[in-house]
Amino acid sequence: MATSAFVSAFERPFVPQMTELIVGQERAAIWTSVVLSGSAVAGIIAGAVMGRLADRFTPARVGFWATILAAIATVPLALAQGIAVMIGARMVMAFFAAGLDPVFQIWLARRAPADKRAMFLGWGTSFRALGWFACAALAGGVAMLGGIRMVFFVTAALFLLLAPCIHFTARRIARPRG
Repeated sequence: MATSAFVSAFERPFVPQMTELIVGQERAAIWTSVVLSGSAVAGIIAGAVMGRLADRFTPARVGFWATILAAIATVPLALAQGIAVMIGARMVMAFFAAGLDPVFQIWLARRAPADKRAMFLGWGTSFRALGWFACAALAGGVAMLGGIRMVFFVTAALFLLLAPCIHFTARRIARPRG
């Protein structure tokens, strides 16, 4: 969960700066609110939709495609020259990134012993926060070395790197214990 939280939140601290690059300093505050509010709405919808998909298909399949589609959506976000593109791309990216949480929660719930399930889910939440902590520091380094847009390109690459991790984790989980 730390890895998915790290990737999903990597660009989040730099949304205001990216918005300022696109609309200018005078209008950045209001447009940043619009961008992040739209992303929040996408995340709200994603929880229900992606959770339902993870019940219908394997969680690994949903997670794999969610990471690929989040990566694809992050590229136009990195290249955005207009606020409409930024809002749309950020909403699509947020939708698919939010779809990773149900996948990891399903895996935790299925693998945890029944009498320790709450503890496992609690640790999952702690590891998610660890991912947020780590991404803020590392994304700052990327921004310092490569600029604000580079943070969004690196986010796309990280989503692509997360896809095989999900695939191999699913294979490992599917193996019988013993």
